[in-house]
Amino acid sequence: MKETERVINFSWKVFILLFTVISLSVAQEERIIAEIGQEKITLEQLEKEMGRYGRSQNFKDRLETLTEEGKKRILEQLIKERLFYLAAQEEGIKLSSDEEEQMARLKKYFLIRKYISQKIKENPVSEEQMRDYYERNKEKFVIPEKRKISHIVVSDKEKAETLWKKLKEGAEFALMAKENNIDGSKKTGGDLGWISKGHMVKEFEDVAFNLKKNEMSGVVKTKFGYHIIRLEDVKLAEQKSFEDVKEDIRKKIEEEMIRQLEENLRRKYNVKVNFENMIKSEKER
Repeated sequence: MKETERVINFSWKVFILLFTVISLSVAQEERIIAEIGQEKITLEQLEKEMGRYGRSQNFKDRLETLTEEGKKRILEQLIKERLFYLAAQEEGIKLSSDEEEQMARLKKYFLIRKYISQKIKENPVSEEQMRDYYERNKEKFVIPEKRKISHIVVSDKEKAETLWKKLKEGAEFALMAKENNIDGSKKTGGDLGWISKGHMVKEFEDVAFNLKKNEMSGVVKTKFGYHIIRLEDVKLAEQKSFEDVKEDIRKKIEEEMIRQLEENLRRKYNVKVNFENMIKSEKER
């Protein structure tokens, strides 16, 4: 009998201990921070709300960096949203058909994004793939040559030739540009900054990218006027390292994976397109 009582007492103590541990765990998991009638807002719900304010840190870090006032504002915003949501439900407020369609489109968008993300996770881009892409496409990862260029620009050829003669006789280039330029570079003494190919009109560029450092051109005509171009400095083209472009390459390979995935799906679902009907329909309107 005493042995039976001892076993019962032991079992009861174990039960109480387990109940206490479970209760404490639940209390810790559901730390209530606000109540709205019968509804409770927990710390976990606040954590989800905090997700709106950045993804680079975890919740604990974000919460610690916020001021007390900041934490209160987020909680108050959560309470406000819940209050209006409850009131809308109570009064039977319904979404319009357009709003329902927007919700459906949003759901579709998230499903698509999740599907693509899952496929990429199933086939992660390897270091070897990225290095191979880099070696095969090195020319795509070059910082192009840049040239620091100044110019004098006026509206007529005769004036440009007169200024060019003065420059040849020793006149100061920047001062002449400030006094005569008809574009915005008048304020900077003709300084156009660092320029790479493809940013200026062809007539200007052809001359500017054939000058030597500190060399000055003759009169060059473009649709903007008559220019005298001076090359101030040159930054030679530079090859970017693999580490510098690694993440860009990852994205490019993933984009190619997505395009291939789309092609496979087109074949799987037998996609057929008739643009003629679409064009015909637009003309009939």
